Amino acid sequence: MIRRFLDERYGRFLDERYGRFLDERYGRFLDERYGRFLDERYGRFLDERYARFLHERYGSVTEIFGYNL
Repeated sequence: MIRRFLDERYGRFLDERYGRFLDERYGRFLDERYGRFLDERYGRFLDERYARFLHERYGSVTEIFGYNL
């Protein structure tokens, strides 16, 4: 009974009020600041290093199942 009350009343309240607040404020902040940083730094690193590694090692296996690495 108490759990349902909390879910219905505060769950919805937190989603509407703080969920939107966090998305607008911190979601955009993290995307702009850290998303770009990770893409530029680690995305390129992972592409060059691990894509080549996976292709050399598992290329024949993945081609059978239709995955393009």
